[in-house]
Amino acid sequence: MNIVIVHSNISIIFLKALSLTSDKSTINIIVDKRFHQTYKLFNFNFKVLFEDSDFFWDYRDFCFQKKLLLNRVKFAFGENNFHLFLPHTNNPMYAALASSDLCIKYSIYEEGFLAHSAPSEQLISINIIKKTFINFIAKGYNYFKGQWLCESSKFNLYYYIFEGAFKNKKMRQKVNFNDTKNISTIDKNIDALLIFDALIESHLCKEENVLKILENFINSIDFKITKLGIKFHPSSSNLIKKKILLTLKKSNINYVKINDSILLEEVILSYHISKYKFHVYGFVSSLLYYSILNNIPTHSLAVALAEIDDIFKVKSFERFKNTFPENVYNKIIC
Repeated sequence: MNIVIVHSNISIIFLKALSLTSDKSTINIIVDKRFHQTYKLFNFNFKVLFEDSDFFWDYRDFCFQKKLLLNRVKFAFGENNFHLFLPHTNNPMYAALASSDLCIKYSIYEEGFLAHSAPSEQLISINIIKKTFINFIAKGYNYFKGQWLCESSKFNLYYYIFEGAFKNKKMRQKVNFNDTKNISTIDKNIDALLIFDALIESHLCKEENVLKILENFINSIDFKITKLGIKFHPSSSNLIKKKILLTLKKSNINYVKINDSILLEEVILSYHISKYKFHVYGFVSSLLYYSILNNIPTHSLAVALAEIDDIFKVKSFERFKNTFPENVYNKIIC
């Protein structure tokens, strides 16, 4: 039995590819809390567990929640051994599943910046004495704690979608994008994509500063936009969406809101095949990085936001900046 943790849009690309190479009846899904509503848009026929518990890296809570989680997994999918596919191991819920007796092996698929970051960013050292003590009691509590990409005796493979992911890892396998069906498409009249992160909802910047940067962007963009495509983050609140769209309406710019079921990762992968001609704009989304990898004109508003928002500068900007090689970073800054 296979269990795939679905965490974001790129998880869906991996899931679609896996379903073409595996018996669909063996694939079961655990949908992470923040992705419930978006997952439902895809109308898959897999067995699904919509997990909504809040896990924490607290010893007592972890032990208690792990037991409850495994009971829910057994109830949903049966008491069978499973191969777990997850985006990383630095999440207590993921660690609980990977360290359970039922998990016989696990694989990590590419999801966001992490798979492309330097090895020092991917693997953080942990306290071996504490690890040994808690492993003895909680069986896996701290085996993964503090580690982004952790390999144990259960580890199987790294699966990558974009070139460069897990580049320093030996056990890796490419996800065959060309075999996936029902590729997402967008209007070919769109000549600019503006991608929003959930920065405001995550308390990583001030709402008024994002709206100010949006106004400046519209007034200073260096080419005439025929049609602007707007893509919100799955975690974006309805209130923030309304405020952003109201700002766009006031500017009289021609825009279209891209549906949540459209996977921009697929659009970016098929950019040259589909003969799209859009530029990509955003803040710190991993989609900017994917666009650069696929030689698409890409521009970040992150510097402009960092100049007026100290919260964003401290919590997000420096890490975003350090993700890119300097020559690439200098190309995308507006």
